[in-house]
Amino acid sequence: MSLPRFIRRHRLTWKILTLLALAICGVYFYSRPGQKSTVVDDSTLRFRRERFERYQKLESSRTGPGENGQPVLLTGAEKEKADSLLEKEAFNIVASDKISLERSVKDVRDSRCHALTYPKELPKASVVIIFHNEAWSPLLRTAHSVVNRSPPEYLHEVILLDDFSDRAGLGQELSDYVAKTWPDGVVRVVRTKERSGLIRARLAGARAATGDVLIFLDSHCEAAPG
Repeated sequence: MSLPRFIRRHRLTWKILTLLALAICGVYFYSRPGQKSTVVDDSTLRFRRERFERYQKLESSRTGPGENGQPVLLTGAEKEKADSLLEKEAFNIVASDKISLERSVKDVRDSRCHALTYPKELPKASVVIIFHNEAWSPLLRTAHSVVNRSPPEYLHEVILLDDFSDRAGLGQELSDYVAKTWPDGVVRVVRTKERSGLIRARLAGARAATGDVLIFLDSHCEAAPG
């Protein structure tokens, strides 16, 4: 049985309005100032390529706690400290702090993934990492892994979006570390002026980004090879 005409007309009107709203949002998002990918000069790109290749050469020979994804086993006082902090941190912060910020990890992809090929011409990505009072080592290990394993011609920037943290070390110390470690500006810190929550913080990161596409990552993960 068909619906009455006024109901069909009402539903059609809402479909048109919805499509119109989506079109307006799309035009606004892609045309607003600052959303175009900024150009990276040749010398900066060359610097990033050399850094990327240097890490690739050294990764297979790295040694130390947690390298290549090996577990870190704690005993004695270290284990007691880790256990006491587990409830507060929700992970083993003592083991994390013993692992290098640039540690090697295994390639865990399915063997069939190795056969995939991708276009050489790809959009430049802005990787946005939202954090609030994240521990130092997992946050920085996330940033290092993205820079170290992302071909520089595709990685436009990494934005560490601080959602009003008040944890020690995440203020000026973090800004100084980022400026010293990545003097080319591939990683930068952006801060909210008040606690925003995950969704608003992501929107703030999107507004700050200047790459062609956006990638949002957790603040305690690692980019793997490939």
